[in-house]
Amino acid sequence: MQAAQYDFFRKQVIQSLPEPERGRIIAYETLENELVEAACDETELLQLMIDHRPFEQVAVRFGQSADDMYTMMQELEETIHEEVLLRAKACRFQDMTELMVLYRGEEAANRTKFYYLSFTNDRNHENDEERGASY
Repeated sequence: MQAAQYDFFRKQVIQSLPEPERGRIIAYETLENELVEAACDETELLQLMIDHRPFEQVAVRFGQSADDMYTMMQELEETIHEEVLLRAKACRFQDMTELMVLYRGEEAANRTKFYYLSFTNDRNHENDEERGASY
C-alpha cells in the first residue's frame, strides 16, 4: 500500500473513533507534528521529544498519567493500523484518468489523477459484491 493510501484510510479511521480516543490521538499528533517540523534531523527530533514530552502534555490535558497515556496510545495506534489494513483490503482503486481525459477532451492539469473507489461489503472478500462508493 502506498503512503498516500495509508494516510487516506488512517484519517478516515481516526475521524470514525469515539470522541475520547479521537481527541487524544489528534492532540498527540498535533504536538508530535510540531516537533517534527521544528527538528532538523532525527537526533534533534529525539531531543525535542525528550524535552517537550508530548505524551506527558496530552496526559495532563486529559487527566491521566504519562505511562497510562503511552500505553493507551500504543493500543490505539495498533487498533488504527489494523482498521486501516481492513479498509484497504476492502477497497479497490481504479485509475480513471484516461477515461476522464477522453470525456473532457483535454489533458488533466498538474499531473492530476482521477480514481474510482469501490468498497466490498465483506472485508474478507468472501463476497466481492461492491457498494459502488466513489470519491
